[in-house]
Order: sequence, then structure tokens, then C-alpha cells
Amino acid sequence: MKFPYSSYEVEPTAAHADVSVVYRPVIPFRGIGKTDVAVFYGLLDTGADETVLPQAIADLIGVVVDPTQTSVATSASGELPIVYGKVTLEIGKGKGRYRWQATVGVVNQPWQEAILGHAGFLHYFNAVFSWSKREVRLTRNDIALPAG
Repeated sequence: MKFPYSSYEVEPTAAHADVSVVYRPVIPFRGIGKTDVAVFYGLLDTGADETVLPQAIADLIGVVVDPTQTSVATSASGELPIVYGKVTLEIGKGKGRYRWQATVGVVNQPWQEAILGHAGFLHYFNAVFSWSKREVRLTRNDIALPAG
């Protein structure tokens, strides 16, 4: 499966003085919860150990969290309290469609996108990131998908 990078307008910085648009590997995915199904976008993040949804996405589809399953993640923006729940994730189309159940973290952050990290997402795919083509290619690896 091939996904184009998404473009984002940014303020120029000292490191990118002439840059006002950046490109990121943000892909569409379907989230299937207890009460609804919706398409969202998630950043493929090889530096993220887990897949994390913002609270707004989890609420929208009815992700049921287990208040006894918590953690604190350290991120670039500081420490984030996390609570965990189960959700069904799906990507692709037609014969190239994959669906599985994942345990995901839910954080009370105003993010517009999910973080698609190793546990729950990247673990099941091989990813090739191409900056020159501004695209990412995902292929299924041989790790079995949990029923979803």
C-alpha cells in the first residue's frame, strides 16, 4: 500500500529558514469502536513505542478504556498520562485491506491525529519511507494480525 505524505504549513525556524511547508507520513485509517466507525489520520511514528489516540477520537467511536490500565509516557512535549483500551483498526482497500484489534493508549491531548507507533500498528507492517517521493509504502510482514 502506498500513501502520499501530507503537507503542513509551519512557521520558518532557524533550522528551516526558507521552509513554510513540511511533509509528514500521515495516513488514513479506520477506527472501529463499541459505538461507531470513522476514518481518521495518524502519523506513522517509528520513534513511538505504542499507538496512541487523542481522547476526542476515542470518544467519537466509543473506545472503552480500562481505568486500571494506565501509564505515563515521556514525549517531546513532556509527560503524558495514558489509559488503555481496545479498538479495531483497519487500513487499505479491497484485497489490500487489513483489520485487527489493538490495545491503544488514549491521551487527553488536543491532537488532530493519532500516533501510529510500533505496538498496535507498525509491528504488523514493513515500512519504506521515501522523502524524495514524499510517500510511504506499507507491506504486511509475517506477524499475525490479532482478530478484529
